[in-house]
Amino acid sequence: MKFWHTRPYLLHRLVGEGEIPRLEPLLTGAYGTMILVETGSLLIEVDRNMTRLSPLDLYIVNGNKVRNVRAWDLDTVLYSFSLPLSPEVGYRIGYRWPAWWHWLMALRSIKITPSPRQATPLLQGLGRLLDTETQDGKGIRALLELLKQLVLRYLPEKDTEWPASIDLTFRFMQLLELHFREQHHVHVYARALHVNADYLSRAVRDTVHGSAKQCIEQHLLDAAVRMLGGQDPITTIRDELGFSTSSQFSHFFKKHTSLTPSEFRRLA
Repeated sequence: MKFWHTRPYLLHRLVGEGEIPRLEPLLTGAYGTMILVETGSLLIEVDRNMTRLSPLDLYIVNGNKVRNVRAWDLDTVLYSFSLPLSPEVGYRIGYRWPAWWHWLMALRSIKITPSPRQATPLLQGLGRLLDTETQDGKGIRALLELLKQLVLRYLPEKDTEWPASIDLTFRFMQLLELHFREQHHVHVYARALHVNADYLSRAVRDTVHGSAKQCIEQHLLDAAVRMLGGQDPITTIRDELGFSTSSQFSHFFKKHTSLTPSEFRRLA
């Protein structure tokens, strides 16, 4: 078993029947864990429901709900990636708790079966993080972005119907991922989902502990941070994110970071 626990996240690679049982106690104390099976298969019990995970299956679970974990095959190998309970730790890697992660925790557990093409970047990203002995904020942000794309663009497998607020929030987040650059207003998404803006905002807040407006702003800010780490001119970033003027973009960015885009880029 190889793992790091001195960083603002918990990352493990567990190999073989002897190490897999250690996963269960490792899950507790984390605000959700992503499990990606590399080879073999795994049985995991959550809320009295047993799920079997096969190679390249992705399972995201609230660790406090796990009751039993065991390897189905002797040669099972998996990655376990956990975010800590304390939001303050999350800030140290430059990544606030994303709304879609809160949504996943509201579900308690969910399984996704990506294609090999979709799973390979995740495996590579986890491997790189495991081999990096220092904190890698850029690496973890990239990993979470890959995970978000899988969650929002490919409907997770579910055995039962989701509660109305969770289902509506998921559909909102899917639309948001596609249109946040050009649509910054809650009422636009509410109209597309055939509900009023107040109803949408209540459903989102009940599920992810933040308003629909905050989710939109979070998407814009996260995209701005990623793009400012590149070489594109700030005016190009402004235009791609749908801000009509540089002052509007600068005001938005400074409101959330206390820095202008230019200041942030120099410090980065």
